[in-house]
Amino acid sequence: MASFVITIVVTTIIVALLQYFVRLVQFIKRQRCLYESLKSIPGPEYRFSFWGNIPLLLEIARNPSGKADISIKFHNLLVQLCDQYGELNGIVRLWLGPFLPMLIICDVKVAQILFNSPHYMDKASFYSIFRLAIGDGVFTCNSSKLKMQKRTLRDHFKVRALEQYMINADRHLKVLNQRIETCIDKKGGIFFDVKELVSPFILDTLGENLFSTEFDAQHIGEPKFIQLVHKLLDIGYNAFLRPWNYSISNPFFRYVFNFSMIKSALVPIMRFQKRHDTSTSSITWTLYLLGHHLKAQEKLRDEIDAFIDEINSNGEPISLINIKKLKYLDSCIKESLRLYPSGPFIGRRGRQPVKINDELTLPADINVILFIQYMQTREKYFRKATEFIPERWMMDNGEIGLEESESDTTGPWVTNSAMMPFSSGLRVCIGKDYGIVQQKLFFINLFRRYSIKAMDKYGTSQPKRFFLLSPSNFPIKLQRRNDSGTHLSN
Repeated sequence: MASFVITIVVTTIIVALLQYFVRLVQFIKRQRCLYESLKSIPGPEYRFSFWGNIPLLLEIARNPSGKADISIKFHNLLVQLCDQYGELNGIVRLWLGPFLPMLIICDVKVAQILFNSPHYMDKASFYSIFRLAIGDGVFTCNSSKLKMQKRTLRDHFKVRALEQYMINADRHLKVLNQRIETCIDKKGGIFFDVKELVSPFILDTLGENLFSTEFDAQHIGEPKFIQLVHKLLDIGYNAFLRPWNYSISNPFFRYVFNFSMIKSALVPIMRFQKRHDTSTSSITWTLYLLGHHLKAQEKLRDEIDAFIDEINSNGEPISLINIKKLKYLDSCIKESLRLYPSGPFIGRRGRQPVKINDELTLPADINVILFIQYMQTREKYFRKATEFIPERWMMDNGEIGLEESESDTTGPWVTNSAMMPFSSGLRVCIGKDYGIVQQKLFFINLFRRYSIKAMDKYGTSQPKRFFLLSPSNFPIKLQRRNDSGTHLSN
């Protein structure tokens, strides 16, 4: 009997080892085919195929001074690789060990092909790190679940819902004004972190509009769950950049075991948190740019004053239709999103081969990073690409609104296909209209009453650039407007 059991066990082990060996051979063969199909794509050299380009990640993760430092190093590495290797066809090849090929996309034509391909709707495999935190939401889910997720959210972003959100926002804007008035009277109008001004307002409006919940963050402060989510996402970001640390570290086990017990209750809240972070990021970076570009701010105030005068004389409230008249406000928001997109890069994974051109077809099962911020700040697509020039979006076959010195260089002022702050193609952000309306209401309310000034040196505020851009955290000073201004009729 004992010998029979031993025979069964040994046979089982041999069969398992043979199956494993066959799978390993198939895997190596598959990886060899991937290598052959990708080796023509430019990319950094490597000394050992087992490690590939992993030393590049090791270098940026070595001796960091903080999380922001890691993200800046990672961003700078991607920029350096795109500058050095991306000229040929807009694709940079990385080989992260013998198991994980990755491509960086830095050309708009290639990006649009992938964004519009039904075979590139899945998120990249490394999004599984964030899926542990926020579940299979629109941000992380693959194409098989995307339709269900969009169907769940679609009603929240229809025109009728947006009109109701505008009504709801009015009450929260009044509370915002009270907070600003108190700050002016007691602190000289200085918010040492602009997020203190913006984040509670975003929490309250999103809570009421999308969750039918009153957080009352503008009165009682930021809920504790926001801090928890930030910690969990930070662990996810750092696990992506330094997986060798988090595979065995205490933070990782706290992340997996402690969080798994409360995940089911927190997943909806953390999906909400993603929308909160993107809205806060967009508004704070627009404030940062306008706080440093006072001429643009003055021009925006003049447009808002004229708009308020017009709708008051017509007896109209602010609506989805008439706010479209605010062309310069729209341009300021676009220009801010161009320079500081909420998603600096997006990861996708192909299910089927996709033809890029006559000479190149990307094979299936390849992770790609579409480097949106890089493409949106290249001279190839935007003249004076690193400068804040809202007027570029108001041009109609001419140099409208620009001084002569600003029109003496070549290249397009705008390449519309290169503007992708909400992603693009088949998986474009479903909540983009809500985000734009929310920003417009915030800025109309703010600039018809106050002027702002950034209190730091321009360029010193640097965001964390992971898969979501962090909000700005610069000091800002608000003052009541010296002129008579214009106000909405009660």
